Amino acid sequence: MFCPDYYLLPVLAAKEAAVSVSSAPIGLGPFNAPSEAAFVAAALRGSELAVRDAGSLAFCREHGLTAQQALDDGFRVAELIPGLARRPVVGNRRKIGVCIYRQHGDPNWPQTKRWWSGLLSALRGQDVSGFCFHSEPGLDYGTTAELLGDGRVAPWTGDWKEAATNVGGFDAMISARYHAVVVANTLGIPNIAVAASDYYRAKMTAAKRPQDHLCRVVNPHSESPEESANVLLF
Repeated sequence: MFCPDYYLLPVLAAKEAAVSVSSAPIGLGPFNAPSEAAFVAAALRGSELAVRDAGSLAFCREHGLTAQQALDDGFRVAELIPGLARRPVVGNRRKIGVCIYRQHGDPNWPQTKRWWSGLLSALRGQDVSGFCFHSEPGLDYGTTAELLGDGRVAPWTGDWKEAATNVGGFDAMISARYHAVVVANTLGIPNIAVAASDYYRAKMTAAKRPQDHLCRVVNPHSESPEESANVLLF
């Protein structure tokens, strides 16, 4: 999905120069064609890999790659932001954060947009505001502002530490962004991890650890927005 020949260029250069290659926990696939999968496997062969989900580990084993499964480095966020914490819950009206954007691989974005609109309607009466978790303002900010209203979206920030700290200000969260879910789970914030494609189902499943009982991975093409809102507010 993301031009493997471009992203693997540093790996190929390192191999050509006989420099060893290792990785932080990453995701591999899905691929557009068997030829791309074979290309990636050949480029990574001989590297010391860490992967963050079972599907990526199965890919490595199938192609004879050395790999171990581990949590995404995002779960170490508290090591880099001293004092990172969630805000105390005050009263019965929850402060809910939403981060919306068109996920890669979504087979029916218009339907997903309708799901988001239905979800926002179901949350009427709550203190709902939008936030961004990407360095490109045209992605999260643009889509969230379109569906929620520009005045209800926090100003875009390119500072990831500020973005992570902002997540701690919510009582609950619905996010299409993987690392926003990782931060929410690290802080114990109830959240819905939206996964509208195979690619994001693999990512969001990896964002939910066994102890993250307050996180639900939701496919907007198979669950109603009302059901998701009711579970989040329960």
